[in-house]
Order: sequence, then structure tokens, then C-alpha cells
Amino acid sequence: MRFVLAVAVVFVACVAEAGPLRRTVTTSKASTCVGGSCSSASVRVVTRGGSAQAHAEAMASSGRLVHAASHPGYEGVGTGGTPEAAVRACCTNGGPVIDQGVAFGHGRWFACVRRR
Repeated sequence: MRFVLAVAVVFVACVAEAGPLRRTVTTSKASTCVGGSCSSASVRVVTRGGSAQAHAEAMASSGRLVHAASHPGYEGVGTGGTPEAAVRACCTNGGPVIDQGVAFGHGRWFACVRRR
């Protein structure tokens, strides 16, 4: 019973639902090693159904920065040396974030940010 309670406490500490859109915000540590030098960064992922995260992972896997043809709303995509830089590189319409994801591949970070 104690184990189940401990797992539940850890899960709540890592994931929280917030705002009117019931977005899920997950924060985790990601490590990047290049040429024997490693660094880590906090990665904040805002998801609503996980579709932006899946798109970021697909871009990271292919190494190509592309827009998803299946998303009907506003979508910004970007790439950078850190998760934060990739998110900042995404185009924006100034609307609230409804879905966001970042993934590492081909030596760089890829981000997908979807807004209203």
C-alpha cells in the first residue's frame, strides 16, 4: 500500500492539469551529450491529447522541420540547441497555447506549439 501511495505522490508532483482548457503540464529533465560534454535542461511539455508531442517526435525522428497537415488550427514549429530555444523559434499568433511538445533528434531539439 505504501508503494502505491508513493507512486501516486510522485506522479502528482510531475503532472498537473491547469487552466480552462484542462491542459496537462509535464516537467522532466532531458540530457544532451555532444562530443563528450553533457548538459541537462528542464523540459516543460504542455499537451492536450499528445498530438503536438507526437509531431515533435516525428520531426526529431526524420530530422525535418515540417507542419502537420492534419492540424486545423495555428501551429508553430521550430528547432534549436535546447528545448527552450526550439520553443522560442516557433512562430506565434499570440493566442493561448493549447498543445505543445519537444523532442530531441539528429543533434537538435524540435518543437511543435499549437495555439488557438
